[in-house]
Amino acid sequence: MILCDCGNTNIKFYDFNILRTEEVSEKLNFPDEKFFYVNVNSSLDSIFEKNLNAINLSPYINIKTKYKGLGIDRQVLCNYLEDGIIVDAGSAITIDLMDKGEHKGGYILPGLTAYQKSFLTVSNKLQTKLKPTNIDIIPQNTDEALSCGVIKSIVLLIKSLGKKKIYLTGGDANILKEYFEDILVDKYLIFKAMREIIKEKYLGL
Repeated sequence: MILCDCGNTNIKFYDFNILRTEEVSEKLNFPDEKFFYVNVNSSLDSIFEKNLNAINLSPYINIKTKYKGLGIDRQVLCNYLEDGIIVDAGSAITIDLMDKGEHKGGYILPGLTAYQKSFLTVSNKLQTKLKPTNIDIIPQNTDEALSCGVIKSIVLLIKSLGKKKIYLTGGDANILKEYFEDILVDKYLIFKAMREIIKEKYLGL
């Protein structure tokens, strides 16, 4: 069974622990067989809809929430987890709070790469690569100040949501995982969530 997660920057195809990633473009290398997908990139909607092998999971997802405009990728993860804090650290960082099967709301922040690029719009002297750093001390140089300023703000925001288990996924998960104790890191989390939806709705298993 092939699963597809299409974001704003990259598209990922997953087939039993084999993950293929490519940049989003109008010429996507789709599988030659049936696959299930979720897509947050509206500019590619028509491309998916024209592909007879593509099955959209969006109509099969329904979560309890008051949040307006919750992205389909976030809906998939929230549908999968009854309780906890879900953090997807990708092009953007999304943070969602689930409590007893209900989505209580969430936050959206720039991803770490977006933060890095934004610093350069202020000054070319702020060129750096954000990396894990000690957020319990006052930084003593510019690189530490940038990394600490960004990472600490993200970590404290997540911790402000309470003492729930944290489910962390996305390309920058390995940077953020160092700052939490009760945490599960899983780069395949969205695909596990998609498989659960397919199983529940008897779509292909």
